Amino acid sequence: MYMRKLTVLMLWIVATGLVVYAANAAVKAVDRQVFPDGASIRVLSTTTTTTTTTTTTTTTTTTTTTTTLPPATTTIEPMATTTTTTTTTTTTIPPEPLVISNASIPGGTTGGTYLVFLKGSGGSPPFRWEITSGELPPGLELLPSGLIRGKPDTAGIYNFGLRVQDSQGDAASGNFDIEFIDRFEMETFLINDFLVDEQIEISFIATGGKKPYVWEVKEGLLPDGITFSEAGVLTGASQNSSIAELLVAATDSMGSTVEEKISFTIVEPIRTQVMSLPSAVSGKGYSFQMSASGGSQPFSWVVADGVLPNGMVLSADGLINGTPEVVTKSFITIRVTDSEGRSDAFRYELSVGVGQERQRIEARGGSVVIDIYDNILIYIETIPNDSFEDFLVVNTAEKVQVHFIGEENQIPSWILCEVAASGICTFD
Repeated sequence: MYMRKLTVLMLWIVATGLVVYAANAAVKAVDRQVFPDGASIRVLSTTTTTTTTTTTTTTTTTTTTTTTLPPATTTIEPMATTTTTTTTTTTTIPPEPLVISNASIPGGTTGGTYLVFLKGSGGSPPFRWEITSGELPPGLELLPSGLIRGKPDTAGIYNFGLRVQDSQGDAASGNFDIEFIDRFEMETFLINDFLVDEQIEISFIATGGKKPYVWEVKEGLLPDGITFSEAGVLTGASQNSSIAELLVAATDSMGSTVEEKISFTIVEPIRTQVMSLPSAVSGKGYSFQMSASGGSQPFSWVVADGVLPNGMVLSADGLINGTPEVVTKSFITIRVTDSEGRSDAFRYELSVGVGQERQRIEARGGSVVIDIYDNILIYIETIPNDSFEDFLVVNTAEKVQVHFIGEENQIPSWILCEVAASGICTFD
């Protein structure tokens, strides 16, 4: 029994030594891989508790031995701490002198929105700006922040003094000028038509921008004999009718350009092409179109002298139409005028012949009313004019003749209608 206890004790001592050795070897391996120089892990101690239980029976003896190992305890030794003290020395550099950075201030065109920021360098921000002399163009203002803003409305060159001050009271100043010009524009106008061989002299006009202006024809061809100068003057005379469509440009001294499309026509003088008017027939519809050449359309037509026969009119477009009511002879002057006011006139004789059914024939001394049916004349009545007396001389189915006798100093008048005559009725 003694020997058995001794054997168990020896085995326990050997096992405990092996466990301690293995634990220290593992800790050293971890120490080399994980912790820096000066740090380590060390196993300080291991405690083992052994419990022995003996059970005895009559026939069999069983001895059970249980060994319990407590959990390993790891102790981490603190790292050594090194403290370093740094001494900083600050040197203050004074700011650069305050100056106005803008060498000049740009101008512009009147009527638009204007925004310009003034700039300063050096000094100690923030800066404050002010006008010390002169004035800004009307419509502009200077804010303390250095912003010039507004809508300039008057062209010209303006001189003024500026001052900028920083937060330390240091200041800088300078004198500046600024120029504004009106918008560059070409005046639009209508060029009238010209006659062949008519002398032309038209000056084109531009405003705004900066003079002098230089003019040119950029597109299109001028008529033969017509020139356009760099001063913007259209001059000359052309011997041929033509239509000119041009693109004219003007450039100011700053390089700005404006363009305008223009057109004009060289025309022949207006002339009436109708040399005589066809005769009309009493009671029958009449229509005749007048015509003219040359000039500038549209044309307008009027009766300048005399009167058309009753029932007939002349419209403004040159159409003579209507149904004449009286057999007569009218002397009229018809005038045609073009769109430029040029005109031409011609004197005409318009005769109204005898038609069928009832007719009225007018003469200088009075009028006669007759009916015409199948070449048969039927006298109806005579109507004398003032200071004339009528006399029915002949009244038959083939012939009607009336005389009008006036006062002593008046020339007699007459009306003669004959079926056999080509015009049936003649009169004076």
